[in-house]
Amino acid sequence: MKTKMTIISLTMLLVPFMGSSQQEQGMLRVQGSSTIKVKPDEAIARFSYEIIQMDYKTTVKSLGREADQLKKTLRQEGFNEENLKTVVFNVGVNRIYVKGHQQDSGYVARQVLEIKFPYKPEDLINLMNKISGSKTDPDVTFSFQLSDSEMEKVRMDLIRMAVEDARKKAGVIAGTSGTEIAGIREINYGEFSSPESPMYRMMESKAIDEPAYGGFIVQELTFSESIDITYVIKQE
Repeated sequence: MKTKMTIISLTMLLVPFMGSSQQEQGMLRVQGSSTIKVKPDEAIARFSYEIIQMDYKTTVKSLGREADQLKKTLRQEGFNEENLKTVVFNVGVNRIYVKGHQQDSGYVARQVLEIKFPYKPEDLINLMNKISGSKTDPDVTFSFQLSDSEMEKVRMDLIRMAVEDARKKAGVIAGTSGTEIAGIREINYGEFSSPESPMYRMMESKAIDEPAYGGFIVQELTFSESIDITYVIKQE
């Protein structure tokens, strides 16, 4: 059986030039990397409604009532309804097929409302159970992310860790190759890697006496960073 091996090579470019000490110097390029896993502190909930009625105005009004009921529910649960935004809204002819032929059958209206709020498991569970027990029956999807303030902290930590990782690697390479780090020639900042937030969907529950939503384990988010640093080295 063949054994697979991954070989990481770091090339030392000895480009001679004369320094103040008249010693031969060269360059060593090292990539520093860092990874952080962190739990999200912000939730985004999306509520999707679809109404089909024969009259245009009735369809639109019915959709409006669903949105008003959602605002009421959010207000009762302590959420700021002003943060609720409409991200999709459309009304059109409802077309159906009867015996292979298309025909118009009233109007269909769709609306998607979105709200962003600090993530607390108990708040989310209460909200989902409240909605599942109300007269409205929206499709609900929700995702989790870092707030802007937490994202900035993570980014700064990643940069510091990546620089430290590059410094340690350069020190090990220089020490084992009989050279000495004399300074930094160049720094190239890598691309920040932000993960896509997984989406979750609350499915309709058929139970009457039991709430539709009982909670789940939110995945940690993984963020990565890299920095290329070129060090000036000289013979010891």
